[in-house]
Amino acid sequence: MLADWLPQNDLLGHPKTKVFVTHGGTNGIYEAIYHGVPVLGMPLIFDQFDNMVRLKARGVAEMVEVTTMDVESLTSALKNILDPEKPYKQNMLKLSQLHHDKPIKPMDSAIFWMECLIRRFIWTKKSTFKSKSE
Repeated sequence: MLADWLPQNDLLGHPKTKVFVTHGGTNGIYEAIYHGVPVLGMPLIFDQFDNMVRLKARGVAEMVEVTTMDVESLTSALKNILDPEKPYKQNMLKLSQLHHDKPIKPMDSAIFWMECLIRRFIWTKKSTFKSKSE
């Protein structure tokens, strides 16, 4: 199948997705963590290498160097991640649970901060108004 664009987040959320092959960008990493999908990273530039090193240290990813990658190194990394005896999936599910563990729901947080801003805006406007008798 060839396509100009695919909905990455939806694909990561699909129950048949077993591994995410990525360059290691921040958004894709957060999406993989959210959905609990282990990562095979091939970092290219900027923060991607550091992102992949951190994921590998947590046991949720394998990393392949693009400059030295060959069929064997790519196949080996994929087999490692897909091996049910290895803890990549379980580690990623634990990381995903931590990511989902929030003390307050996002909508409740948004409501709190909107109300907080409104209270502060009203208070600052009241304190700057002068009465007509002054």
